[in-house]
Amino acid sequence: MELIVENITRGTLAQAIRSQILKPLGLKHTFTELREPTIGEVATGYGDRNKDGKLDSYAKVNDGNGLGDGGLVSTAEDLAKFAKALFAKKTLLSSKMMKEMLKF
Repeated sequence: MELIVENITRGTLAQAIRSQILKPLGLKHTFTELREPTIGEVATGYGDRNKDGKLDSYAKVNDGNGLGDGGLVSTAEDLAKFAKALFAKKTLLSSKMMKEMLKF
């Protein structure tokens, strides 16, 4: 997906998400993980990656291919704004795309 978006927009996937979704919805506390600077303090997972008995932060672990499989980091307030735009106001997707998204 990332390569398609980058080819069409001539920018990064993170830039497309920011310009097409985050900015229009006013999501000021959401960012693309590992692609944009961290906004505020972020909780992270910990684990013993090296099997040495010490807990290591997973904050900078990229276990994907870097092709759009990363995550977005957000606050509860921004998630509520996103859900409201998607499901209540129905301003994020066209009705055709909404039906496709909800099809099982």
